[in-house]
Amino acid sequence: MAGARALPHGRGEPGRTLDLPGLALLTPAVLAFVLPLVLGQPEHWPAWGWVLMAASVPLAAAFAAAERRVAGSGGTPLVPGRVLRVPGVPVAIAALFAVMTIFSGFFFTLALHLQDGLGYSPLRAGLAFAPAAAAFALVSLNWRRLPVRWHGALIVVGFTAFGAAMAGLAWVLRDGGTGGAGLYLIGALSGAGMAAAFSPLMTRVLLRVPVELAADATGVVVTVNQLGLLVGVATFGTLYLNLAGQLPGHATFGAFRHVSAHAEAITFLALAALAAGGVVLAIVHLIERRTTPA
Repeated sequence: MAGARALPHGRGEPGRTLDLPGLALLTPAVLAFVLPLVLGQPEHWPAWGWVLMAASVPLAAAFAAAERRVAGSGGTPLVPGRVLRVPGVPVAIAALFAVMTIFSGFFFTLALHLQDGLGYSPLRAGLAFAPAAAAFALVSLNWRRLPVRWHGALIVVGFTAFGAAMAGLAWVLRDGGTGGAGLYLIGALSGAGMAAAFSPLMTRVLLRVPVELAADATGVVVTVNQLGLLVGVATFGTLYLNLAGQLPGHATFGAFRHVSAHAEAITFLALAALAAGGVVLAIVHLIERRTTPA
């Protein structure tokens, strides 16, 4: 109520209305894909979960077809095709999705490992992420101070640093180790690397979009980021719990070894996904070189 009274009322684009058919198809498509990922592991992967995940494919196809019809009739689709037709944008958005999926999923599994595997209290586990958060903020606020010609390379450097941090974390946590001070140093490296990769990449996506499509592109990017966060937590969390099994409330040294071995497996799985993200970035760079005037 207070916001409705105090905030300015924008007029928006003339004749623009909410794409209700698109919304009616996109919502169940996303729900059918995400719900089994969230509930599958605790429900022991029931048949309805697999049915829902399979149903998300035709629902997504129906959504794409509906969006084309809305655009063809002169309406405003929920996901404007004009944004996705900008050279390099679809692949760059896919890279953003990969970034957010890996980032959220990896740190979610690390939180599980610290608390249920190593027996950390919630406060101690939360403080273990403080260096990563501080480094992420520091790099995000200052990367634009670097020369513009370095910004493209910064994305690759950031991915490399984050991948190295994950491999280092697997090393220090092996055999039930707590990591000591190395846990916090590696956390800072992971936060800095992710900020160096994510912030310039997101900026590059939006800079390629014409001004008149900026609002639509921003909506698509924010939606993709949020979906990536959810999919990352659900997917990597499920993989971790499936491999580690039921974790004890108070871990013993034997449990340390059992859980840390699975934590390493998840870490290197994330590293493989990160390498796939690097391939996506290489494709983006190739598209930019072919579409940028000499």
